[in-house]
Amino acid sequence: GEAKPTVKKRKLSARDDAILTSLSEAIAAHGVEPTAEIKAKFGGFDSLRGNQQKIVNIEHWRELAYKAIVVDTNTEDAKRKAFKRCRDKLLNQGFTVEYDAYAWRIFE
Repeated sequence: GEAKPTVKKRKLSARDDAILTSLSEAIAAHGVEPTAEIKAKFGGFDSLRGNQQKIVNIEHWRELAYKAIVVDTNTEDAKRKAFKRCRDKLLNQGFTVEYDAYAWRIFE
């Protein structure tokens, strides 16, 4: 059979996945070049893949994420909490980076 990669792929819930996708969409629509400071502070922008890597203002991400979030009580507050929880999770699990007012994805 095939050699199984040893790295366990972290499983994202449907919501987390939708929010991660909304980050990609926000970057596609509103992404900007990372600043010199961000490039200096964070690796990954010099790799082949990272060269096209853009960052996006978290507010743009939030806007798209809110459309992706379905919560039982569709209040602004419920969405805010869901988005925050998910952001923390994506950050902690190494899917995304946040710095200043910006967020971007990490590609291994």
